[in-house]
Amino acid sequence: MDVEGYRRLIGDAPIKLYPGFDSHGEGGTGRLVPAKKWREAWFRGLAYGYYRRGADGIHIFNWHGTVSSHRPLLTTIGSPKTLEGVDKVYSSLKRLERPKSEPRYGAERDDRLAGEVPVKLYRTLTGTGPTFHLAVHDDRPPGSVAFELHVELDHFSPADRVRVVLDGRDLPEPQITNTAAVDAGNPSDVTESSWLVWKLEPAMAAKGVHALEIVLIERDERIKSQIAVLNVEIWAKHA
Repeated sequence: MDVEGYRRLIGDAPIKLYPGFDSHGEGGTGRLVPAKKWREAWFRGLAYGYYRRGADGIHIFNWHGTVSSHRPLLTTIGSPKTLEGVDKVYSSLKRLERPKSEPRYGAERDDRLAGEVPVKLYRTLTGTGPTFHLAVHDDRPPGSVAFELHVELDHFSPADRVRVVLDGRDLPEPQITNTAAVDAGNPSDVTESSWLVWKLEPAMAAKGVHALEIVLIERDERIKSQIAVLNVEIWAKHA
């Protein structure tokens, strides 16, 4: 939500600004942590960012909560103070693309048109790639928060080579984890999706908007489908 834009429209009028959550966070599956844990961290990152940018509160719609299903969120996202010491996810804006087989296919057709993921990677004549933007709002003392960069690539092969640049700085080789390796319920050794993970120094994930460029250097010639960047996230893990 464009909090700053709405603030300019409100001006000095006595109007409260409440960004809304009308989603259950359906994109929480396929991460390196359980979906519930990821969703909670993601909603907290969104809520904390809204507060830091000038929101007065958070509006909740259609969560259909039971006694315990949303309690960890409903007891923390109501104030920036209760969000300061909990884990958060700051992610690049993602479009929701439902398969045609789903009953609600096309429901989000005009939603998040400026979304940066998912996007396919191609080799370019200029040696550049798509750039993703991550707004981090944590500014705790160094050592109290551990930051990690997570990038999910679909159709990724160990023979592929990508260059990842954070704020103009080339990142070293990442830790690569295939989602099948962390899913106890998956009988396969590998799946189509892999996560690239970097531990970041606090200065590399300082408060503000960070730019991440991903450049395809070499593609496994045995695979016809293109690599797709599905998710780009920074985790803020509190000690």
